[in-house]
Amino acid sequence: MRFGHGLIVGKFYPPHLGHHELIRAAERECERVTVVVAPAVRELVRPADLYLLTDDDGVPFEDDGLRDGEHLRRWMTGRFRDELRVHGVRNRELTGTYGRRLRAAVRATDDLLARGWTFAPPLSAAAPKPIGR
Repeated sequence: MRFGHGLIVGKFYPPHLGHHELIRAAERECERVTVVVAPAVRELVRPADLYLLTDDDGVPFEDDGLRDGEHLRRWMTGRFRDELRVHGVRNRELTGTYGRRLRAAVRATDDLLARGWTFAPPLSAAAPKPIGR
């Protein structure tokens, strides 16, 4: 049975394979599909200061029953990379051996902490400069 109009409402933060599957299923069952991203929720979430993205290349796949599947890894890594780029999110992509990835992650985190950080009011009013400096 086909429906005339399907409506999907969600925060999609972050978008993942389940969201894509939901939209594809609705497209199969409906003549028209409207997807509403709840902007109020997104506006309330404080953006991250840094995202660490682990490239899938060279990382063995372990099926723990939670991951979507090895055949989707390259695509998902690309989706995460695209989302970070589209939204202008500061990120560091981790590549290479386990040791190299770990060192890069620690270095990026140390650099972030060295710059200091700020809090939202009322704590920000009490801080003369970013905390951590």
